Amino acid sequence: MNPRDLIEAIRASPATQFVIVTSIALQAFFLVAHGVNKELLGDGLFLALDSDPNLPSWTTSAIFLLAGVACGLLAWLRPELRAVLAALAAITLFVSLEQTAQLHTQLEHELADPGASLIQAAIGLCFAAVIVVVAVRTHGLTRVLLVGALLAAAISFGGSAMNRAFDLPYALLIFFQTIEELGELSTGTLILAAVVQPLIDAVGGRLETPGAV
Repeated sequence: MNPRDLIEAIRASPATQFVIVTSIALQAFFLVAHGVNKELLGDGLFLALDSDPNLPSWTTSAIFLLAGVACGLLAWLRPELRAVLAALAAITLFVSLEQTAQLHTQLEHELADPGASLIQAAIGLCFAAVIVVVAVRTHGLTRVLLVGALLAAAISFGGSAMNRAFDLPYALLIFFQTIEELGELSTGTLILAAVVQPLIDAVGGRLETPGAV
């Protein structure tokens, strides 16, 4: 799908367009807030992209939760994709739980490297594998958005890996932490965007079917 076709496909999908535009607005807000929140709030943590837990991380968790629920509902409505969508729903809901409970932070405190890094890498590979399988089974805009989610997840993981692997100067540390947080937010957004319009279409088709509940 070339860029022009991609733009047209997004324009033809109101729900997908709403999710993407809302996410862009949220990320722009968080970037601006990240730069001024210390002056506004004093502690500099509530809106910071380089600290957890706070509003950006809670927002990411909520988006993954919505994406997981949407994937689960679509799995129920699309029997031919039920297994792969159910797997995507499960892994997406797990990421939402992980974000809420800050399991990665607890893991880093409990286990020293390389143990913590290996576990996080294994979870990341499972997450990527599920997205790849679903992308292969789908087509069109849904596939493109899932590939985008995979790339966003890779960028987020790369930012996290840079901070763990190197003793970076403060400016670079903040930069890669910001990349990690925005990558996570983009990943959840693109998964949600990939399934929300197919879900709405599937619900509409079911309601139009005689005898459907």
